[in-house]
Amino acid sequence: MFDPLMTSQTEQMLPVPALLKKKVLPWTLSAYREYPFGYSLIQKFISRRFSIHFWHIHMSSPGRLYPVSEKPTIAIHAMLMGDIPCILAGFGEKVLRNSRYELFYVPVSTNEAWLESGTYESFHVELEDGFLENIAQNFPTAKELLLRFNNASDQGIPMISVIISYVAKTIIKNIHDCQRQDGDLIILLHRYIVDLLSEYITGIRDQEEDEKIKSIPHKKLLVQIKEEIQSDPNIVSHELRKLSKRFGLSITELKKGFKALFNHTPGSFVRYHALKKAHYLITTTPQTIDEIAEEAGYGYRSNFDKAFKKQFGYAPASLR
Repeated sequence: MFDPLMTSQTEQMLPVPALLKKKVLPWTLSAYREYPFGYSLIQKFISRRFSIHFWHIHMSSPGRLYPVSEKPTIAIHAMLMGDIPCILAGFGEKVLRNSRYELFYVPVSTNEAWLESGTYESFHVELEDGFLENIAQNFPTAKELLLRFNNASDQGIPMISVIISYVAKTIIKNIHDCQRQDGDLIILLHRYIVDLLSEYITGIRDQEEDEKIKSIPHKKLLVQIKEEIQSDPNIVSHELRKLSKRFGLSITELKKGFKALFNHTPGSFVRYHALKKAHYLITTTPQTIDEIAEEAGYGYRSNFDKAFKKQFGYAPASLR
């Protein structure tokens, strides 16, 4: 869907330089291009039912890209690094925001994106005709997604943009790190795409519930705090005093407002999601339990095991 088309600048296709070799995924087709203002590494995997794309773009100076959609496409798009202002056909001006993802219908079109100096990374999956219809037969969340999509405009209006949760991050990382080959690869990627669509529905529901909550002072800021926690819960980086300083709220305002909106104290919300994230990582990734405990913010394995067993009723090691 998004191949750079430089209508006003020259480009040159070159071998991938050594500096970027470690980013090349063995199961994708890679294309490295250099422009007067930077370079891009575009990787893609194409199957009959879907295609997967990873973008890495570095801008040494501001410039413009002209993404082309050669056919009507349904795509789920996630920004992994940087914000990209753009003009998309049927959408008008839009900003693809870092750490958020959304579902799009994109008509046949040439679009425009302008990038400042810096590095940008994105991930998107294009779904062939009938993909949602087929998986909706067996997955209720996909059926709900299909209903929502069918009720959206056919002129190119995106669905709701949601935060990339720790579940969505892990799914994207699992796709990125996939080691399977041939038919096994397609089966595994298909499963990950279904999981990502399901998590997207969960994000939409959470966001809609937040919008229904009564308005109180600092509600918008408190929702941002909740989303930051859900993106990467960690009991150390999301300590109350650190959240207070980072978002400019007093500890009293933060505790009172968060409890009123979400029926949890900030501390209990962070601990719950940090351990829930740990549970998910233990069952879906090859990371060691010690690594996962540290990622959740627990410096001592004994403390992690105790907190985990208190929340779930069993030790983390029992999951393996």
